[in-house]
Amino acid sequence: MKYRKDIVYLFLLLIFGLVFWGEALAPGKLLFLRDLSIYDLANKHFLVDSHGFALWNPFVLFGSPYALPSSGAFYPLNFLFLIFGAERGLTYFVIFHHLFFLLTFYLALRRVGYREEASLLGSVGFSLGGYLVSTTLLIFSLSTFVWLGLSIILLYEAQGKRWLISSLLLGLTMALQILGGGIESAAMSWVLAFLTVVTAPARVKGPAALVKLLGAMLLGLFWGIILALPQIAINSELLPISNRARGIHITKALFWSLPFSNLKSLFIPNYFLDFTAGDYRGLGFLSGDAYFSSFYLAASLLPFSIFGLAGSSRWKCLVWFAVFLFGLAMMMGDQLGLYGLFHD
Repeated sequence: MKYRKDIVYLFLLLIFGLVFWGEALAPGKLLFLRDLSIYDLANKHFLVDSHGFALWNPFVLFGSPYALPSSGAFYPLNFLFLIFGAERGLTYFVIFHHLFFLLTFYLALRRVGYREEASLLGSVGFSLGGYLVSTTLLIFSLSTFVWLGLSIILLYEAQGKRWLISSLLLGLTMALQILGGGIESAAMSWVLAFLTVVTAPARVKGPAALVKLLGAMLLGLFWGIILALPQIAINSELLPISNRARGIHITKALFWSLPFSNLKSLFIPNYFLDFTAGDYRGLGFLSGDAYFSSFYLAASLLPFSIFGLAGSSRWKCLVWFAVFLFGLAMMMGDQLGLYGLFHD
């Protein structure tokens, strides 16, 4: 009966994802917004024209390297562009990765011991929340972070008798994340995967299990780096001469700080706008933009997380509360002063 319920919930998640992307799947439609239109689409056209093997793009400026981290030049799932072309390939690439996370994250939560309903809510919250949906505009981050669910499953399996094979498969997953291009998103997902397994309801207790987990992470990272060496080698040459090699100045970073007065926008759409202040741009549900709608849908699930933690061990609550506070402090930037320390 439990497996039947899992199948039903996986089917529901698939339906949610297809409804969310229904308009993009319609014939003749194209994802064309921000980086997708001014960077990714042009890059994927070059990928298709060169049959996926060129590392130098002669059509940008007086020529520029194509195998930048953000281009995902060595990412295996680029075959979607070679099959469907740049325009439809970009649509299918984004939708496939989003659906992949939607389903694998549910399976990951189930594997580590969460109940069906909790796993369903968790998958909806993460998949249709502001972060993951916004990465569909930055496909190098999308193709990196979506492997989180599979990483959780492999890391959990590494606690048992399949330590070696699970660790090596984890390394393969890490390599895919590195090749995807979003190394910051990859590192964040590794931390979240580790914390998820350590605080899981069905975790294996004891020092030996913790040593196995740490060993699996280290072996996986080592193997992942070896598999991703082509991209890493090019990065080591290109990053020092990049115009961003010195990083972004803190004043520019703090420009995106979330002020205290806007904390409400995490939960409530900004319906009340000053129309005399200038150009009107619809926000929240008024905009008709699925990105905003998904954000508030995920925020509505936050009360369930409070109920879920109510029956957990105190140390688990403290771990995830600390993660929550740290993330909030980073979002608020100069409002709390903590961001500056990590920026330096």
